[in-house]
Amino acid sequence: MAKNSKWNYPKIMLFLLGLIVCLSIISFGVMSLFSGTIQFESNIELNSATEKEFIKDVKNFESIAITKPKAILKKYNFTYERFFKSSEKYEFQILEDFKFFGIKRLKDKKVKYYKNKGIYKVKEFLNVYKALPKPEIKLSKKAVKKGEINYLKISKIKGVNDLSLQTNLDNGKYKVFPEMWPLKNNNYIVYLPSYYDTPSQTVKLKVKYETINGKESKELVYDIKDTKFDKQNLTITEDKVTKNRNKKAREQHEKVLKEVLNKNYNYNKVTTSLLNFKFPIKVGGPLTTSYGTLRYVNNIKTPYTHSGIDMAASKGVNVLATENGKVVFSGILDLTGNTVIIYHGYNMFSIYYHMNSRVVKKDDIVKQFQKIGEVGSTGFSSGNHIHFEISYKDIRLMPGMFILGEQITKNNWINLFNKR
Repeated sequence: MAKNSKWNYPKIMLFLLGLIVCLSIISFGVMSLFSGTIQFESNIELNSATEKEFIKDVKNFESIAITKPKAILKKYNFTYERFFKSSEKYEFQILEDFKFFGIKRLKDKKVKYYKNKGIYKVKEFLNVYKALPKPEIKLSKKAVKKGEINYLKISKIKGVNDLSLQTNLDNGKYKVFPEMWPLKNNNYIVYLPSYYDTPSQTVKLKVKYETINGKESKELVYDIKDTKFDKQNLTITEDKVTKNRNKKAREQHEKVLKEVLNKNYNYNKVTTSLLNFKFPIKVGGPLTTSYGTLRYVNNIKTPYTHSGIDMAASKGVNVLATENGKVVFSGILDLTGNTVIIYHGYNMFSIYYHMNSRVVKKDDIVKQFQKIGEVGSTGFSSGNHIHFEISYKDIRLMPGMFILGEQITKNNWINLFNKR
């Protein structure tokens, strides 16, 4: 009876062995299908020539990644993402895509190579994700006022390549295309500026990117609304008009600002949040001129609109840096007197006019609330005050939206200043 049995001992053992293999494959598949961690070790034996080649490749990984972020180093069978070197240990962060039953998956590996008696030992930790998460792409507001800035935030971009932006944003004479700025944790932010003369419009945005699922995109829209601005008449002595508001003074001012505000600077604040601007004075009087005010001088309409806010204060009151940054201009201009411009990163600047004195020079690195000068009335000015601007390149923005989240006017100035 036993001799005729199809299930003798060797066959049973083979069956059990096959069952174990099948269960192992299924367990790996289940782990891939959901999520989990796989850990294993293996050895790579390298002769002296191969070892040198391997180390040379390791040292080149960083430059390869910068110039060819999607390059696959087939020789060692993984895709570069990030690498660190410590002594004779080489650590890599790797993104690979693979298919399980025809479904694309993302595999995130942390690989360590370390030398031990002529053998490079490889320790790999694999995190297997069910699907590649799509990046989160959000606008901070659905509508903005003229002079306000909107923010496009892009996060969770793991495994995303070829990130790009298209937009029809029309800022009139200012042909500034919004840039993507990297933040910490692989996030990005895009500043979308407007100014007092930006046409009312519906802005369309299209963010394009590529994942292991192929080329994808997301479209968003927001509105730039009509905004009401004040009118103002200034009475200025003819001597001051002749001396400080002539064609030569205006050309000098425009030339300096165009040059300074459109340069590329090596200072950049990398942060997990937006820039945090504050009022540049601690003690002040009334708001004499708000952002966007249409000005008349001696009852004659001027060809320009007020590009910042004027805060009255006593002569000698300290003027403070609104945020951390780098001084990119410190000098005297006929139109604006003692002038300081600070770059804060992300194409964002703060501008200070008419000061009695300056205590910073070009290329100084300043901290928020650091003294940069004192209130005065130099240049084309009718009294002691600080003229303060926030600008994206040479697009002047509404300071109140950055400092308090709302438009500053003469009517709400005292309450808003006391909230600071």
